[in-house]
Amino acid sequence: MISVELSRVLKESLRYAKEHRHEYLTIEHIFLSILNSEEGKDILLAIGGKYRLYETAHSNIFKSNIPVLEIMRMVRLMRHMRRLPYLRL
Repeated sequence: MISVELSRVLKESLRYAKEHRHEYLTIEHIFLSILNSEEGKDILLAIGGKYRLYETAHSNIFKSNIPVLEIMRMVRLMRHMRRLPYLRL
């Protein structure tokens, strides 16, 4: 069983990937969801991290490295993802 917070982070990661039609759910999606959570921001700031720098870097990574799905392939993937019980939206 996974924690409620981890489940929320994974769902948010999946939502972001689907919304932007990314072909894969990557560790970058998960890291971005952690950064966007209050706990993630607090941890990052506590260790001296620069939130805006990471946010900008992730945006650039997504634009340049994550393939975007064509429409029909995205529809098939979304149908498949609905069958996964731990990632239901």
